[in-house]
Amino acid sequence: DDDNTDLTVDLGFTLPLVYDLGDLPEGGLKDFPTAGSNAADRARHLLGSGLTLGSTVDSENDGQPSIGADGDGADEDGFPYLPNMMPGQSYAIPFTATVPGAITVPVYLNGWIDYNCDGTFQAGEQIATDLIVTDGANTIPAFTVPTGAIPGTTYSRFRLSTTSGLSASGDAPDGEVEDYVSRILRPIGAIGNYVWVDENSDGAQDPGEPGIPNVTVKLLLDADGSGPNPPVVVQSTQTDTSGGYLFTDLASG
Repeated sequence: DDDNTDLTVDLGFTLPLVYDLGDLPEGGLKDFPTAGSNAADRARHLLGSGLTLGSTVDSENDGQPSIGADGDGADEDGFPYLPNMMPGQSYAIPFTATVPGAITVPVYLNGWIDYNCDGTFQAGEQIATDLIVTDGANTIPAFTVPTGAIPGTTYSRFRLSTTSGLSASGDAPDGEVEDYVSRILRPIGAIGNYVWVDENSDGAQDPGEPGIPNVTVKLLLDADGSGPNPPVVVQSTQTDTSGGYLFTDLASG
């Protein structure tokens, strides 16, 4: 035997990096950058810092495209609800975040809503830009939905990180990405007037001409201008004590 023989073996282990990725639908009419080997095609956050939206986060090897934006499990818990949004109206959205005490640099939220339903997040669709986030309850300040937003089901994405200026895709060194289904409602309107006694037959309600109460007034639909027969009754109401009436919650057009 050789006393100088070293029979020990040195071993080293490298733990794999663990990431959180998005789960917006990919392909078809809703073609978001969700999966792919090119990091620029997806939102990917390195895990391990404890920085999360809400209180939970899970890991994936790649993005998990899904129609319900729920393909990566049940870790979307940062936003308790997203309101159904009406074009032209303003909304503030509450959310929660977990910011460990060991993180002493600013934490930022960036968020988008696909207003035109084209499967891309554009500059005019960003509702949170480097919003400073603290541990616990936070709120995205009020923003106004564009009047040209397309009614229907669409999607939103939110990214939390200590890195500012994040776009809707690409790598981040920490934090989390959460994707959600969002809904834009069809604009509504109202039509109203008065039923009155036109004593001088001038087509206008002049002072002293009385309204007629309890008259049934019907709103009819003529979608193509051809005069439907029989007419379609959209709403029916009765005039009030002054002869006034109002049809509400009407779709635009």
